Parts: sequence; C-alpha cells; structure tokens
Amino acid sequence: MTSRKHSARLFWSIWTKVIPLFLFVACVKPPEEKPQVETTEAQNRVLILNEGLWGQNNASFSVIDLDSATVQNKVFETINGRKLGDVGNDLEIYGHKAYILVNSSSVLEILDLETLESLKSIPLFDGNVARQPRQIAFHENKAFISLFDGNVAVLDTASLSIEQYIKVGRNPEGLTVQNGKLYVANSGGLDFPNYDTTVSVISLETLEEIKRIPVRINPNNVVADDNGNVYVASRGNHKDITPLLQKIDSYSDELVSIPEIKANTLWMHRDTLFMTLTNANTGKGTIGSYSTKTDQLIADDLVPALSNDILYGLAVHPQTSELFLATTPSYTAIGSIKVFDQKGNEKLSLATSILPRDFAFTSSTLNP
Repeated sequence: MTSRKHSARLFWSIWTKVIPLFLFVACVKPPEEKPQVETTEAQNRVLILNEGLWGQNNASFSVIDLDSATVQNKVFETINGRKLGDVGNDLEIYGHKAYILVNSSSVLEILDLETLESLKSIPLFDGNVARQPRQIAFHENKAFISLFDGNVAVLDTASLSIEQYIKVGRNPEGLTVQNGKLYVANSGGLDFPNYDTTVSVISLETLEEIKRIPVRINPNNVVADDNGNVYVASRGNHKDITPLLQKIDSYSDELVSIPEIKANTLWMHRDTLFMTLTNANTGKGTIGSYSTKTDQLIADDLVPALSNDILYGLAVHPQTSELFLATTPSYTAIGSIKVFDQKGNEKLSLATSILPRDFAFTSSTLNP
C-alpha cells in the first residue's frame, strides 16, 4: 500500500492537485482478504473429505489441527467461495498439492496444500457423459485416476493436464503402484449383480494394460506393501459371497494363499495392514490388523467401543501410529473423526460433516 504522508514543504499548487486524489482513494473500499485456515508452524494437520449425500451437492472438506485438537468444517467452500460438489470420493496429497475426486460432479479439484485454494478444477467427461472419477494414485510425475467408465486417466502433475486414457475392466475403483506396475481393482459395481472379478495390471513404462488377474467378485480396495506384494479387498455380492482379503505377488502377478479374512477398507502402515472387518456375531464393523511379514492376523477387534457406530473410513497416522476412524450414526447424519491409540483408548472425537470417509496427513508430506 502506498503511503499517504505528505511533506509540509510541498507547494500549494501541488497540494491542491493531490487533495482530490486523496479523497477519491479514501472512499475506495480496500479489498477483502480471503479467509484462511489457521495452521500451526509444524503444519500438523489432517485433511478430511466428507462424502455428503448423493444429488445434494454437499460434499465438503474439513481440516483438523492436531496441536489444538480443533476442527474447521466447510473449508473448501469458505476459502474458494463455491461448493465442492456432489459426492466426495477420494482425497490424496502429492507434493505440495491436495487432490480431491468428486464422483457425481465428475471433477478433479487440485488445491494448494498450504492455502487450500483451488489451483485447478478439471472436469472429467467423455463429451457430455460423466466419467465418474473414483480413486487416484501417483508415480513420479504422473497421477492415475480410475474412472467408472472403464478407463484410467493419466494426469501430468506438472502441467495439470490429462494426457491419455487407459482402458481397463468394468467400473474400476482402487489402484496402487507396485514394482513398476499399476494395479487397478475392477469392481463392476454398476452391473449388480454381475460384478467384475479382475485386477488390471498396467505397465508404468508403456502405460498399457498387460494382464488381468482373477480375484473374488467385486474387488474394491488395493494397497501395496514394502515387499513387492499387493493386497486386494473384494466386497463379494452382499449376499452369499462374503468379502475377502487377497494377496498378489507383483513379480509373478499371481495370487498367493493367505488366511481367510473378511476385509473391506484397507490402510497400509509400515509392515502392518489395518482393515475394517465385519464381526461375524454382531454384524457390526470392527478394526483388524494383519502382519505383512508373517501373513498372520494380529487383531480383529482393536476398538471394541465402536460396536454401535458405522465405520466409514480408516487411516493410521504415519508418525504416531494412532488410529483415525471416520464414524457416523447413520448414512445421512453428521459424522465424527475419532482418534485411538494402539491399545484402543479414545484420545479425541471431533464432529465433521455428512459421511466423513478419506484422510490425508500433511505433517508427513511437508516435512522430510
């Protein structure tokens, strides 16, 4: 801002010319500052994507400050002056950007990680037909986005532009990188009860599908460990075929026999795979842990206190190993983020918005 101080030595003729300009500037309202999310110096934040309800354009974005144990809701709308869209589906951090996929609105929102301002909004359509983005994964300077129209979009993370589409199976969902390849779970979720039963394997060198691996019906989640393996959670058919955890050896691209576990959502943390499970006796959701070194179930009910809540998301803090669970009393209600230590003791509970589901931790990304 320029100074309004004037020297007493100015000639009267100059002063009379300045007075009208001074009055004009004084009447101009200064521009309003954009709202900012309060952050700590250590950037010890957790970003939360709330799914919202289908058809109601109320997906939202929350930020938890772990240092002050507080939450700010509707952050995207507050900072960017518009709504996020219809049905939030995935949230990931790569470099100094946050990537949000909004399924029904068929858009990818890319945010600056510090300010949370939108850098670019990329519509994902084939002509007028929504491609319906589902999940996103990264490798070097590429982002890979599964699309319900049977493709994976390839995004250049420098130019933030879509470079090509790779054809895979029906209604792909989760995807992960392992051993120079991209693994994509083809759910066939829109073809109920005729679900897909394959995982597509894409070469990251040629960006072409090279194989489809048969798995249990309706595969959804995939994660990679540090030993060259990929874990797949299939949902089954919600009737007589139950969910199942499966393991793929990325060197042979064949299934490896492991104990039968009815797993749904997956989160890899070091050499432990955390999972949401369905309790066979009560039908309620529980949290389990599985050793990727020994291929043995470690625990199947880490947080017994959650027996009356619907589990909708799972994450593990990369430094503290605390469990972050997205819970909700119903599929239309305001949900909460609950934080537990490894012994199942609740440390924090904060209300967010409707159907919280995805997590991203900024501290592990910003700090080497």
